[in-house]
Amino acid sequence: MGADLNNQKIFKRTENVQLTLKKFGENNFVLGIMYKGSYASVENGHVLSADFLEVDRDIYISYVVFLGDTSVLKLARFDKSTSIITYETALYGTFVHLKLVNFQQEILVFAELYTDKSRFVCIRQGNCFDLSAGGNNRWTSIINNGDSILAVLDCDHFAKQTEPINGGVMPFDGTGIRIKRKPALMTYRLNVDEKKKIYGVDKSDTDAFLQGGAEIVQLAKYNNRVYAAYMRFEKFSYVVYVTDFAKAEVVVNTSRIVRDFKYWIEGDQHVIQTIDGRIYKVPIFGGFDLEFLVGSGCSQIKLKEAPLRRCDDSDVLEVKQTRELKYYWGDLRVRTDISVNSHSTGWHCGHIDDKYVEVRHLNELDFCALCDLEAHINDDFWQELRFYNDLYNIEEHFVAFNAFEWTQVKDKPRVGNFNVLFKGRADIMRAIAEDSNTVSKLARRLQNPIREGMLIVADPAIQMKNVNWSAVPQESTFLVEIFNAKGCFEFPTCDFTPSSLSRTAIDQSFVNVALINNFKIGFVGGGGQENVGLTCVLAESLTRKSLYSALKARNCYATTGQKIKLFLSIGDAIMGDCLQRPKKNVTVKIDVMGTSDLEAVDIVTNTILLKARFKNNKCNENISIEPNFKFLYLRVKQRDGHMAWSSPIFLI
Repeated sequence: MGADLNNQKIFKRTENVQLTLKKFGENNFVLGIMYKGSYASVENGHVLSADFLEVDRDIYISYVVFLGDTSVLKLARFDKSTSIITYETALYGTFVHLKLVNFQQEILVFAELYTDKSRFVCIRQGNCFDLSAGGNNRWTSIINNGDSILAVLDCDHFAKQTEPINGGVMPFDGTGIRIKRKPALMTYRLNVDEKKKIYGVDKSDTDAFLQGGAEIVQLAKYNNRVYAAYMRFEKFSYVVYVTDFAKAEVVVNTSRIVRDFKYWIEGDQHVIQTIDGRIYKVPIFGGFDLEFLVGSGCSQIKLKEAPLRRCDDSDVLEVKQTRELKYYWGDLRVRTDISVNSHSTGWHCGHIDDKYVEVRHLNELDFCALCDLEAHINDDFWQELRFYNDLYNIEEHFVAFNAFEWTQVKDKPRVGNFNVLFKGRADIMRAIAEDSNTVSKLARRLQNPIREGMLIVADPAIQMKNVNWSAVPQESTFLVEIFNAKGCFEFPTCDFTPSSLSRTAIDQSFVNVALINNFKIGFVGGGGQENVGLTCVLAESLTRKSLYSALKARNCYATTGQKIKLFLSIGDAIMGDCLQRPKKNVTVKIDVMGTSDLEAVDIVTNTILLKARFKNNKCNENISIEPNFKFLYLRVKQRDGHMAWSSPIFLI
């Protein structure tokens, strides 16, 4: 059904070297290096990221290993002639996004470090130097320019909005305060005293910023000139500028915006390969040299040294596992005390830290999205929230999504409330802002690969929040809350309907209306009081990328709070998939494992309702059905009242 979790993950490879992470046993991972057929283990543990660099007879390996409550950055050296590994540096700290650079015969480790904010740092000679340019810093490209290091930082900082930025679309609210993203090209040099002893790192006090809401992505060199590939927000184009940036010249325009593209120089040509495989080549003409001033030395961050440890191969036993999708449980609409209604209901009160402790440790969930109402989120809290989301997001252990709830402005025609779930990076998109004041505009902004996201219909049938399906963009709406603490929204007379909880329900807003009108939507639960409604995702691994892809493909289901296991398939199609309409009967495969004895297992379509047989808390059935339906999903009810709904399989 899917790939086994990290059976073999390749961090990086060259023609002769390969850095891999292999899974051995249930919770054992080994980082290893393969050089010309010779294998050596580097670390036994949960490795989050890694990089290597070949220098003469050695290969340097830098990696971050998670220890359960903290993480350690390590630097190791592999002798190519003897295959012996020695360990040179180990520092405690929350490091991500590593890059090794051989600069003037010295090995430098560049990384992002989470402290009070995201910092761009350099590790050299066991010391950590802060190279940040203000705000939260994430590097996008680093290049060795001979006598200096050039690094591109993606910076978030606060600024006063006085007029629209040229060509840029930025988050903005009525206070005039916004978070501005500032791409910065920084220059770094090693600091040498009178005895030529290197004791620090200098950075330029002149930064080169691209205007108009731009993001520099990659750097390349040609004939001692540096070129930068970057994109303009919302302009759907790639541009390669010739630097010094003050005198920029467009040399490539691919008319396509994709965050993950490749850029390099081949001979005397710029080469860009987009994510869909298209290649653009443009000859190199002209260019300007880079000139930057070198300012004062960067501050040093004091970090506690960690003990060095070598992985012992004798402790590693390989266990072959069946390739399968895993069941991961979570809630995609958890509130903090920033939301005003938290204080009236008492359901969600708590700081960000408190909520993560509650969700991860008390409720034992695998993922969540802290999803407060955007009208209650100011810029300070949004920046803090994204920091904590990245801090608590630990690949293969727990996934924390960036998210918020978009609440329609009252004087607009009723469309509905939507939870916005981001694949990775996130911007707050306000309902009062011109570029996101309708759900259609919001959906268009979420198609931007830099801030890709999906819409989840929240509280679809509750009065004052009810969704108007005819006004919802089908191509951007992937999921709907079929159940939360306010009730069930499957159809007007289902169990737990909002009307049974003294809440007014709108008949034409229930989920069955959307399905009959050809919406391809999956089902999630939650978005109310924690553990009153859960979402289960069938994914290959516990990472943001894997879970997001599974949610976007609707490979998920909802429960009323119990971890009921179920599986629905027709041939190779599983819940959420679309299947070409066959000419003969199809076999529906059902697997259910309840948390208590079952009361009913129903196959629901737009044409027929079928009952499946079960015994105690289990149901394993293969049922033949004529392919004359639009959609088919599984509904399970237990004797204790708890229920589950699989996402539908659609015939097209």
